Amino acid sequence: MAAARENPVPSKLMVAAIDFGTTYTGFGFSMRDTYLSEPLRIWTKHWGSSGGGPALVSEKTPTVLLLEPDKNFHSFGYDAEDKYSELAQEDKHTGWYYFKHFKMTLYHEKINRTISLRTDQGIELPALEVFKHSISYIKGLVLDELRNKGVLETAVMEKEICWVLTVPAIWDFTAKQFMREAAKGAGIPTEQLILALEPEAASVFIKHMNVNVQRDQDEGPTLSPYDPGTRYMVLDLGGGTVDVTVREVMPDRTLKEVTKASGGAWGGLYVNEEIYKFLEKIFTPKILGEFKAESTSDYLDLERGIELVKRKLGTDGQGRFTLNIPMDLRDRYTKAMKKTASEANISLFATTNTEMKKDKLKFPKEVMANFFSPCIQSIIEHCRTVLDLSGANKVQDVIMVGGFAESTIMQLLVKKAFPTKNIVIPPEAGLVVLKGAVLYGHHPRIVSCRVASKTIGLRNLRYFMKEMDPEDKKIVEGGVPYCKDIFHTLCEAGSEFMLGETVAHDVFPLRPNMKEMTLNLYQTNKKDPKYTTDEGCEEIGKIRVEMPDTSKGMNRQVIVSLTFGDTELIVEGKDNETGRSADVHLDLLQH
Repeated sequence: MAAARENPVPSKLMVAAIDFGTTYTGFGFSMRDTYLSEPLRIWTKHWGSSGGGPALVSEKTPTVLLLEPDKNFHSFGYDAEDKYSELAQEDKHTGWYYFKHFKMTLYHEKINRTISLRTDQGIELPALEVFKHSISYIKGLVLDELRNKGVLETAVMEKEICWVLTVPAIWDFTAKQFMREAAKGAGIPTEQLILALEPEAASVFIKHMNVNVQRDQDEGPTLSPYDPGTRYMVLDLGGGTVDVTVREVMPDRTLKEVTKASGGAWGGLYVNEEIYKFLEKIFTPKILGEFKAESTSDYLDLERGIELVKRKLGTDGQGRFTLNIPMDLRDRYTKAMKKTASEANISLFATTNTEMKKDKLKFPKEVMANFFSPCIQSIIEHCRTVLDLSGANKVQDVIMVGGFAESTIMQLLVKKAFPTKNIVIPPEAGLVVLKGAVLYGHHPRIVSCRVASKTIGLRNLRYFMKEMDPEDKKIVEGGVPYCKDIFHTLCEAGSEFMLGETVAHDVFPLRPNMKEMTLNLYQTNKKDPKYTTDEGCEEIGKIRVEMPDTSKGMNRQVIVSLTFGDTELIVEGKDNETGRSADVHLDLLQH
């Protein structure tokens, strides 16, 4: 049974959003009155590095955390990179906790409260602590900015701030609950927190930009208002993950999700890995590995150089890309191989048209394109699949957002793959998700319909059917044969759910003296699973339903409502007899 759940627009005076990315993090905010008059007037912080090596100065900072040996917070972002590099130069970095690109753990690993992250020195620390330290630092910066501007405790109180935290749309409910708990541990009250799906935030920003692409013979795509019924694809290209969604503008100007959120780990880090593999061909995995382990400061400079080459794509006068190679790496190779890298790689350099002059490794755009090839092939194939599912002829615009979308090569390859589509890269594509998250916080009802990415259900008992059920599923309770492990579907993959729409499930006690019931929650990619033990089915958590009043014995009923049309799974309970709220607890991090 489906019903509508009230989801009011937050009445907070201010929205502060944190775009917590795999490679870069930023934050922005705006007052509610500013949003109502000038929605795109959003304040964002400018970051920069004080270190001596190459740096990417932007409105985001690297998602890098540094803790002192006693596990106390030291720094985040460029400051963390610079400090760790300084410590490494003086050989004083041993025992410090340096974490980079740690957000990808929530995509690759099975998540629970005890999962750990490992530093570059192999030291482990609970992942929740790493995320809490990071979010707490950014939260503190937001409040500091508001104090400096004379806003906090004058125009707005801290309890009047709505916090928005961005998450990839392809994350499951477990990873989202992990981020909510980390934010709560960082001091953000859960009732003041909203999770925004990154491509949805981008869609909201695009809607406010009035993005409708029209061809101009001289200047290319131009922007004008979208009409209801228009469908467009959002290609959110982040550092770690890529989210692909198709949206439709509804008659009331809200946004509907046409296809379920999908994507993969094809972000900018994939290109970094390909460049690293090329360096291994030149310097050998052994020497490059020793360099990484023993020359931490120089290796950090090399990482920044790789990021510069990938993002800014600076070329010399002959159209070649240039990467600075640290002296220590060159000297290590010469000492070990008794010849320079140029002398030892004549064949490789000849076939790839690559050369090394002193500390400069120069390679042509064809080699650079090869670094992008594995991830771009995955992205393009996936986009074609999504377009086919959503009606390719109905989608004319592909809007590229995220830091990886600013790559010139990425833009060229996407345009080449979809010559009949209008490819739009908004100005400051890397800030679209962040600014969209601020807008979303002011009006989360702007997304009116979502598509379920998984089939979700409960493990149930029903009467055993001899002609249908295998004998090993049979159990006997009170002389009655039941079938165990039944997958009771609540939400089918691909189903549309309106904002606030709920699915109800009736819960009864199994015994007269039971004071609580535990429901086991499962998910699968299949649309019609039969048993929770079917291949591809996995338990994702438990719902604990409290039924403390045992005076009515078995004659008790709690209606559990699950909301699937929001960015998170929301579970609520109601006593069927009294109509009062019942205590229901969803835990996706226990297993």
